[in-house]
Amino acid sequence: MRRATAHGLLPQTGRVLCCAGLLFSACMGIAPAQAATLTPTQGVAIFAPSLRAALIDRDKTLATPRSAMAMSNGQSVSSCDSYLQTRRAGATPLEEVNVQLLMSEYILCEALDLLPAPLTLSKHRAHGLGLRLASQLDLRTIPSSLGPQLDDKHYTLQSLSKHVKTTATSASIEDKSASISFSVVAELDIDQDGKLDWIVWLADESREGNYRGYSTFIVSNIERKGLLDANAYSPKEAKKHSRPRNTGAALDRSAGCGTTYRKMRVSGTGECDIKNHLN
Repeated sequence: MRRATAHGLLPQTGRVLCCAGLLFSACMGIAPAQAATLTPTQGVAIFAPSLRAALIDRDKTLATPRSAMAMSNGQSVSSCDSYLQTRRAGATPLEEVNVQLLMSEYILCEALDLLPAPLTLSKHRAHGLGLRLASQLDLRTIPSSLGPQLDDKHYTLQSLSKHVKTTATSASIEDKSASISFSVVAELDIDQDGKLDWIVWLADESREGNYRGYSTFIVSNIERKGLLDANAYSPKEAKKHSRPRNTGAALDRSAGCGTTYRKMRVSGTGECDIKNHLN
């Protein structure tokens, strides 16, 4: 497992800003929720409103123009479709300040790539995930600005600070100069091994200067006790799901009205209103 890179909490160069003056949770609209435990057979629980909204018309979201971003193969991407295609070909975003500024637009693409299609939504509500992130997530497996502070005794947010803030879905450390936040945006069986996993967004932000870092991670087998390792988003993980492109296929109601669907754009004709189901 790759350990965190050794750069300080406020590096001079690195990955940059999503919305000037706004923290990641506000930018991406991650809202806390509450309730019972999900099982792998109950579908996918979506906790981030921005990800829910993206699923209303998945194909449209994938094709929607985004800010052009340079990749390591010399190409430029400007939509989720082009970004994911380029990632599957082995390219990665350039490690440059102006490029990493734009990653806040593309982590949504990575999360979508990890979700199966067709998709069965669960109405499961999150409860206590932030506390688990704070106490169990092994930060040594995640490159972040916290790297220099980690050692054999200090490797979780709780062990680093007495002032960890948690919600139902997130855990963060903030001070006058910086903020780092981990947010569970979805819960599902990503690798289809019968065990639940998390899709986690990392926001690593400086309040001074121009440093911002945004990444997507997968935390596998979340029901186990002890430390939880994280792996960076990889197209290889997404390939474990079958994702045929939607071509306007009708709503599949085999699992009940408004639960299983192929194209999430339904309204006013007596069919299930997916937008209401997502709320």
